[in-house]
Amino acid sequence: MIKYLPRLIVIFLLTSFTLYGSLKSFYNNKITIESFTYEVKQNSSILDLYNGMYESNNFFEKSLFLLGIYLFDFRTIQAGEYLIDDSLFKVLTKMKLGETINYKFVIRDGTNRFDLSSYINTLKLYNDCKDFLCMDLINDSIEGLLLPDTYFYKKNTNLSLLLNKSSTELKNYVDIIWKDKPIVKKQLENWSIPRIKDLIMNINRTEIFIKKNSSISLMLVFNLVYDTSNNS
Repeated sequence: MIKYLPRLIVIFLLTSFTLYGSLKSFYNNKITIESFTYEVKQNSSILDLYNGMYESNNFFEKSLFLLGIYLFDFRTIQAGEYLIDDSLFKVLTKMKLGETINYKFVIRDGTNRFDLSSYINTLKLYNDCKDFLCMDLINDSIEGLLLPDTYFYKKNTNLSLLLNKSSTELKNYVDIIWKDKPIVKKQLENWSIPRIKDLIMNINRTEIFIKKNSSISLMLVFNLVYDTSNNS
């Protein structure tokens, strides 16, 4: 037995190097030519992950996959939606770090309720704010309630979270501009809440008219000021 030991050691080493080389090659190869998205579900197994990313049920490849999971410490994969666009090693690294796909939610200046609702239906959001019932609308309108900006979210994020964030940021922005202006404070004390809401609605409507008819913008602003002064 002893005289065969060196030969067995050589065979073992060659086998180990060959297996490790195959493992590195498998993990460094791109998963597919075309990129695709894959969602890791909560409590899904390692085999579920393999079957979701690979169409082949090759026993050797599956063995390499499982061996690498433990050898490279990819046992803690975070749930979420991921872009599968690189080597297996880099994709699993993203999953380990929780680098899920981020989507954009863009609120444009002057967007009305109908356009925003149609736009929301195209997004990967969980719509828990049907017909914007989670918001305190002004005359059944969202204009003047949301800060135009780009907001980033992950798949199935609650719509209400983004709308509340946008509304809060607008209030903070307005506070910075008007909070300490004495004339504004005085006027707010003189006007009722319904009167202030009507004024906000009129300002929003005038802004839309100006965008559509820029050539008469001064007249539109003058009319707004004149009508507001007469109704004060």
